[in-house]
Amino acid sequence: GGDLRIREGATAIGAGVFNGVQLLNQDNPQIIKSAYLPDSLRVIESRAFFATQAEWVRLPDDIVYIGDLAFAESTSLKRVYFDKVPDHHIEIAPSAFAYLEGVEFVNFPDYIVFGEDNYISYK
Repeated sequence: GGDLRIREGATAIGAGVFNGVQLLNQDNPQIIKSAYLPDSLRVIESRAFFATQAEWVRLPDDIVYIGDLAFAESTSLKRVYFDKVPDHHIEIAPSAFAYLEGVEFVNFPDYIVFGEDNYISYK
């Protein structure tokens, strides 16, 4: 597996771009083990990291939107975190983090309200 580092200056990750199911179905499978998202990133679209094998994801402090099923069913995910907890509104779509099990660390601000289908099970 490898590390995914998106270059600084990128502001959005499109729908399904790193969809784990799609990546594993290619002739040359690429398994993402970690994702470092740049500080410039503001938007993560639907299914961007759906069912990836990533073990951790560092979210940028200035993110404003995380789309539906963006990280859903990423069963290897252990850490989802901000370096610095944001002090602004973040829109998190229903099911953005649905069906995660075994997460060991999350540092989302208390004021973020998750949709009813978001489910994170802590170890």
